Amino acid sequence: MLDVVATHESIGHEVIALWFDRTPFLEILSGCASIDLRVRCGLAVTQAGPIAFILWWLPPVNEEGVPHFLKEHVLDPMHERNREVLRRLGRQNYLHVALVGSGPRLLGLHEFKNEYGFFDLYSYVQAAAEKGWPGYDFDAAHSAFEQAFDVSDLLHGRYPDLTLLADAATDS
Repeated sequence: MLDVVATHESIGHEVIALWFDRTPFLEILSGCASIDLRVRCGLAVTQAGPIAFILWWLPPVNEEGVPHFLKEHVLDPMHERNREVLRRLGRQNYLHVALVGSGPRLLGLHEFKNEYGFFDLYSYVQAAAEKGWPGYDFDAAHSAFEQAFDVSDLLHGRYPDLTLLADAATDS
């Protein structure tokens, strides 16, 4: 989940990613001094309209190409608040990821140089919103996205022609 928060008064409000998990995985991850965060994000155009997606993942990747950890984040590009959050995120120098365990309780806060292509994602989402999709139904578009797109294919850069991937996304 992406949200706008004030992590420190000197920084002001910024977007952070909140990862919620009730399993022991985040407890283990919170004990790591550093995390090798990878992101692939983009805009997928389905027959029912566009869907913005962010794939958050951590290596290593097994023989089948499945990463050790993968979170899929799907956003409605027509929703004004989603566009505003992506605009803010695209302009930030750093991305903060909060690990939230059961309770909920904050397990850790990690900071990454923001080189994940979020401004490109914002540009795609804004262009989709400006184009307009009469009768757009997010649930129908999400369902079409789930049927037409495989997360593993998106993760590895195999996608239908009507998909825009953010240029700076890291995938190696």
